[in-house]
Amino acid sequence: MCAVLFAFFSVPVFADVILDAVVSVSATVEETGGGGGGSITPYVKFSGYAYPGATVYIESDSKNIGILNANSDGLFSYNIYNITSGIHDFSIYAKDIKGNFSNSVSFLVDVPVESITNIFNVFIPPTVVVDKLQYGVGEKIKISGYAMPGVPIYVEIKSSGGVFKTFSKKIFSGGDGYFEYIPTSDLFGYGLFSVSVKSLYGGFSSSFGTSFDFQIMKKISLSATSSRCGQKVDLNKDCKVNIIDFFIEFRWYKKTLTEVQKKRFDFNNDGRVDISDFSIMAFYWTRE
Repeated sequence: MCAVLFAFFSVPVFADVILDAVVSVSATVEETGGGGGGSITPYVKFSGYAYPGATVYIESDSKNIGILNANSDGLFSYNIYNITSGIHDFSIYAKDIKGNFSNSVSFLVDVPVESITNIFNVFIPPTVVVDKLQYGVGEKIKISGYAMPGVPIYVEIKSSGGVFKTFSKKIFSGGDGYFEYIPTSDLFGYGLFSVSVKSLYGGFSSSFGTSFDFQIMKKISLSATSSRCGQKVDLNKDCKVNIIDFFIEFRWYKKTLTEVQKKRFDFNNDGRVDISDFSIMAFYWTRE
């Protein structure tokens, strides 16, 4: 029997109801052994929802085991062969066509012997970026990202200090999966805010993706004209370097890296992840 055991990060498995839709990673098993007496190596079939043209990464037990492209509808599927039976952890995340990464969908799966394990309804959260760190009075705030094409997008903006306030807005992605919401800063007042988004498709909901912080000020500062992000050590692209980035990096400590992994996790370009890379991360650590 195959079981999706649990999920970590922020993606629950089964039975979570959000906005009348279920966040779900599902699994079924096709028994293939028996008959002729020969044995069959188990393999896993993945399928789910990303964004048109997205690059989808599949990792298992801290190793990259698959890189593929979602189709023009944002759907993806991929088979992993030569996998041993037993319990494996999987993480699946995506990079949109502008180079922004999503949060990971992570879960454990018990892969039986001589079986095909189907992992489906893997719903990767949308990517999202905010164009600046700070805004002045009356400025437009550009919130954008990628999701499945033509689906509802729920934008949630929360105040980070003082009285807790939440602002929600429903918009739709376009045919290419791109979405954009441009309110003015007057809508929220002054202070610190964070924004995150999630999407719906086929009766299912993604989790909320990475949240981004921004500040609305009474006066426009020089930093209001600068772009938000760009540091390589900000692995989840939330414009902060903190414990989340540390744990993502730690998964690759002293592991053998592919060329793709070196570009993302090897900060000093010496071909490995070691204490030097964590020293670089510490230099950029967010002061909060």
